[in-house]
Amino acid sequence: MFSRLKFNLTALKLYSIAEDQYEIDRSNLVDLVLEYFKNQFGELPKEFVIHGPYGISKGQSVGIKAFRNKLNSKGHEKYYALSGDTELRLGFEASFSDSNESGSFSELIIWFNSQIFEDSLVNIATLFNTCFPVSSGYQIDIDPNKFTVTEHKITKGFFGGFSIHISQEGEQWIQEFEQGGYKKVFSSNLFSQTQMERALKDNPRLKSKMIGHLHYVEVGA
Repeated sequence: MFSRLKFNLTALKLYSIAEDQYEIDRSNLVDLVLEYFKNQFGELPKEFVIHGPYGISKGQSVGIKAFRNKLNSKGHEKYYALSGDTELRLGFEASFSDSNESGSFSELIIWFNSQIFEDSLVNIATLFNTCFPVSSGYQIDIDPNKFTVTEHKITKGFFGGFSIHISQEGEQWIQEFEQGGYKKVFSSNLFSQTQMERALKDNPRLKSKMIGHLHYVEVGA
């Protein structure tokens, strides 16, 4: 099935790293994410998952009404990840660390079929920074054969089912974030000051403009 898909998904990825995570407001973030989908795309995702003790069986999803009700009744303290999607159309994924130590991170991803929808990294970083302090971010086009969060390839097994081929680099750059570590220079990037300094050492021709406290770097436009 996947091999016949001839389009990309665009993923806008925001990272809140180490102590920046102290200011994450999960309740307001969820409300803002849902409001964002209504305003930006004119529709909400159809299927939602809450990862944690919220009464959703593994591999199952719920609709928007049950999603809201479960969060309203049980609160926002016990889940470690959330997601919502309409298959191959649009969605979001958020994961949260239970630590604020160096190298820990939380991640917010807005993704969409780029043949149908559009948005920018700068727009979501500006919008969500009030409840999800942004340390770094980037935009990437992802083949539908890959997960939006992991960027790892999904392949169908000989006896059925799917397996994930995990990249060796993973999120190693986050472990080096305070020293300026970054994954690579994508088409659109949000860099901290130390990331920008390292990126300029690697590529002195890079140019940036300030978006709040972050350097916005766009290449290949």
